[in-house]
Amino acid sequence: MSKIVIITGGSRGIGASAAVHCARRGMGVILTYKDNPEAVEATLRRIEAIGGKAVALRLDVAETNTFDAFRDAVQGSLRSVWGRTDFDALVNNAGFGLYSPIPSVTEAEFERDRPQAGRAESLPPALSAPQGSLAAVALPRELGDLAELL
Repeated sequence: MSKIVIITGGSRGIGASAAVHCARRGMGVILTYKDNPEAVEATLRRIEAIGGKAVALRLDVAETNTFDAFRDAVQGSLRSVWGRTDFDALVNNAGFGLYSPIPSVTEAEFERDRPQAGRAESLPPALSAPQGSLAAVALPRELGDLAELL
């Protein structure tokens, strides 16, 4: 049975590249996106073009109140696509932030967007993965192959 990896922020950039690379190695991929369905569809097409199997689920890591529903969607996808109830690895690539000049940032914006403010750390326990790998940092190419770690 092949490994299954969840890659947050998998619609573009490092996350999309990791998703395609993992699929090329025979892994099933569940990737997440926040608000760019066109980008995630392009990533899914790339994976399907190489014979891979992938599912995309919407997730905003800043909204921890959606994590339980996300867990349920993951479980449904695992059962319907792979006939499993577990996954092997989580690549926690998604993030969020505020992109404003410092003098214009309000106190409320600062508090909301403090580095992850415990939000990203809440995702692995919410998924209730009994075992497996967690990659929370993307590796430069010269340091190794992310898929080898999984």
